[in-house]
Amino acid sequence: MNRRPISRLRRWVIDLCLVVPRSSLAYPFYIFASLVLVDFRRSARQAYERLAIIVALVILGLIWSAMHGVVSIASAFIELGLMLPVLFFVCGFEVRGDHRSTVLAIRLINATVFVLSIVNLFAHGFPHKIPYAGMSPDNFAALFGVGGARDVTILGFIGLLGELSLQRSSKPVSKAAFAIAAVNFLMPSYVIGIVCGLFAFVICQIRKPMHLVIVLIVALPSLYYALFVRATGLNHTFAQETGYNPKVLAFILIQRVYEQFPVLAPFGVGTGQFSSTPQTWEDPGLRAIAAHGVPHFPGLAITSYHQVFLLPYTSLGMQNIYTISSAALKPYNGMATLLIEWGIVGIGLLLLMLREAKRLAPRNTVIWTVVVFFLALNMLDLWIDSPWLGIGLLLVKGLGADPEDRHDTDPVGLVASVAPNDPVDQRRRTSR
Repeated sequence: MNRRPISRLRRWVIDLCLVVPRSSLAYPFYIFASLVLVDFRRSARQAYERLAIIVALVILGLIWSAMHGVVSIASAFIELGLMLPVLFFVCGFEVRGDHRSTVLAIRLINATVFVLSIVNLFAHGFPHKIPYAGMSPDNFAALFGVGGARDVTILGFIGLLGELSLQRSSKPVSKAAFAIAAVNFLMPSYVIGIVCGLFAFVICQIRKPMHLVIVLIVALPSLYYALFVRATGLNHTFAQETGYNPKVLAFILIQRVYEQFPVLAPFGVGTGQFSSTPQTWEDPGLRAIAAHGVPHFPGLAITSYHQVFLLPYTSLGMQNIYTISSAALKPYNGMATLLIEWGIVGIGLLLLMLREAKRLAPRNTVIWTVVVFFLALNMLDLWIDSPWLGIGLLLVKGLGADPEDRHDTDPVGLVASVAPNDPVDQRRRTSR
């Protein structure tokens, strides 16, 4: 199926929605960007059916969970909204964008984030102070606030994939776009994101199964050791107080939850009921270290599952904010959150994601890279409900155009988008 290009107006709408300063009112804009990108008219009926089934299972699971503990309905539906971009990808919704217009959209986002990050550096004393010397590299965070450097890293990674998907990129604009994406990816101090990105790049370049097994045997323990050193190097308090590395504890909590509530295994404790973003907004320990405003919604409250299993650890942040201040020190991650909140249904979501990647792979050279990145990142940090990473998945999906569309013939988007079957466009292709 030929995709409709992302028009210039839609590219700007997506860009502006994604770079809105992070605040209590910004999240609807982030989610709206995915609605602009998805092509609902051309999406198959099966995609709608899968999404409807998932929503029904969320409601059923919430009812079942409410019979065994205190839940938050508001938290469930907020989390469902935050996960909407990822669910669009998992369910197989079509997106707007041929290869060229998708690359242009990714470039626009990265350029905007880069400029805003430079402006933010000046606001914090640059050039008298420089990142990693006179100021924290976390200030390279566009308008997302402290901690927003993580989001810049993610968008930079998506930008690199966009440039690498081109069959040739010798033009100055292409080189500049690659450089900007690389700076966005590397400049922030989000070590977890950088390591997972490099891991995904390397893994997806290996073609022989035996070589892949060898690399995994070497890389996975090294990845864990690097994270362990990072966590203990930042602050020893969490390990001293709990006796666990925070990322190891995240998986231990899966066992503890289902040992006490084995009947919840099919649906989990409920979407948005344990360690996903809405619950982190209400956690007093995590609020103590929050660097930006968090939303207040009627009915949004800590659930009994969060209070019993997770709050005793996150409350350490109220005594010493550095105990859980870094992403490497937080006792949860996306994969553990998915398994606890969604149960066996969560495993089904992962299988659907892999199925969608396999479907796209023959025409998309970078789809496995972004999926491996998504999985690796969520093994170490909470990203399953990130609008930025979800939009990234959808944008990379748009890079699966025909090979002839992967040439950088209009690097800055001066030629207006045209329909795939437009006779003027056909004559231009013929004349190449």
